Amino acid sequence: MAQYYANIEGNHGAATRMGTKSSGMSGHIRGWNVGCRVWMSHNDTTDQDECTVCVTSGSNGHGGHINLGTFTAADLDKPAPTPIDHKAIAEIVRRAKGDAFGIEVPAVMKCVAVNMADYFTQDNPQFDRGRFLEACGL
Repeated sequence: MAQYYANIEGNHGAATRMGTKSSGMSGHIRGWNVGCRVWMSHNDTTDQDECTVCVTSGSNGHGGHINLGTFTAADLDKPAPTPIDHKAIAEIVRRAKGDAFGIEVPAVMKCVAVNMADYFTQDNPQFDRGRFLEACGL
């Protein structure tokens, strides 16, 4: 019996495939420079199906991939993460760094900016820490 079921459509019509708990299932839909790979598998430890999603560099194959995460049915009940506007945050830090409020706080703002950059880097390894700090005026 199939644990997983997939369908795909293209210029040659539709195709379907099935997978079991032991075989799992994967697919890679891609253009030349960008693509998306999805794996479905069963985690025997948690007894749950897991879906792993990756953005790839497509058929071109240059540039690696970004793992977006592994998800289960429980993730459907969680709220979507709020996007972070790094440019707006950097602008706020840059403006507050000077004498905008009648006090000099550059050392404090540098500490805040560096800690924020560390947090963003931990949250997203692709985050450009140096560019953020430069945008903050540091």
